[in-house]
Amino acid sequence: DLENIAASVESQIGESYGSVSFSTLKERTDEVLGAFHDVLTGPTFRQDKLDLIKTQLRSGIARRNDDAHGISQREFASLVYGPKTSYGWEMEYATLDNIKRDDVVKFYSRYFFPSNVILAIQGDFALADMKVKLTQLFSSWNAQGQPVPPFPAVDPKLAQPGIHLATKTDVTQTSLVLGHLGGELKDKDYPALEVMSNILGGGFQSRLFQKVRTQLGYAYEVSASWGADYDHRGTFEIEASTKSMSTTETLKTIEAEVARIRTQEVTEEELDSAKQTVVNGFIFNFDTPSKTLNRLLTYRYYGY
Repeated sequence: DLENIAASVESQIGESYGSVSFSTLKERTDEVLGAFHDVLTGPTFRQDKLDLIKTQLRSGIARRNDDAHGISQREFASLVYGPKTSYGWEMEYATLDNIKRDDVVKFYSRYFFPSNVILAIQGDFALADMKVKLTQLFSSWNAQGQPVPPFPAVDPKLAQPGIHLATKTDVTQTSLVLGHLGGELKDKDYPALEVMSNILGGGFQSRLFQKVRTQLGYAYEVSASWGADYDHRGTFEIEASTKSMSTTETLKTIEAEVARIRTQEVTEEELDSAKQTVVNGFIFNFDTPSKTLNRLLTYRYYGY
C-alpha cells in the first residue's frame, strides 16, 4: 500500500542506535504518519517474518567467506577490537539460532519508549499544525523504561598486534589490511588525521596509489583511511589487493610510505589537494533534505 502512494516506512538498527523513519508526498502525510506510528509503537514481530529474516541472515553467513577482501576486513576488526568488545564481533549460526521471538519483543520493550526516542521531522507543512498532529497521534504511547546503560568502551589493551593469516586457497591474490585503532569524531586532531589519510591513500593522487600501483604495478587498488566513530574509537586501515607473488614487496612499500609520512613534512601541493578532497566530499552530506535532517539528528543523539 505504501509503495502504491510513493511512500515508505522503514526501520534499521546499527551498532549503537536504531531508527524508524517515513517519507511521503505532502497530501498523503496523515495516512503515512498513521503507519509510522503503528510501526514505532505497536510492532507485532510476526513469527513468519522473523523466520524469513533469520533465513536471509543465514544466507549471508554462508556467503561471507566468498570474498577474500571481506575476510581480511572482518578478521582485522576482530583482532583490533579484541574478543571482549562487540565492535569486532560477527554473527554466527549458533547465536542467530538462539534468538527467539520473545528476545526480540524484550529488546524492543527495553529500548523503544518515548523518553529514549528523539523525533525529527522536515517537510512542507505548518509547524504549529504538525505539532498538534504529532501530539495527538502519540498521546497514547505511554511506555516507560529505565535509562539505558552506556555502550561498551573500547579497550586498546585487548588488541592483538602481529601478523595474522587467513588462508583461502581458491584465489590468486592476497588481500591485505594493516592498521590499528583510530579515534572519535570529536577528537581535536580528527580533521588533520583525515587530511593525512587522504595524502597517504585517499585517491588516485595519493602516495600509496602512485607508488604501489602506478610506479610499481603491485596492486590494482590500495587505500588508507582514518576511521572515527561518534561514540567509540574507529580503525585506521590501509587496504590493498595484490598478486600473491608480490605480497612481500607490497607490504615493504606500504611500510616505507607510512614511515615517510611520519618523518617528513608533506608538500604544499599534497596538503592543498587533500584539503580540497575533504571539503568537496563534505558537501555531499547535505545534498538532500533527508541527509541534513539525519545529520542533525545524529549530532543530537550522540551529544555533538
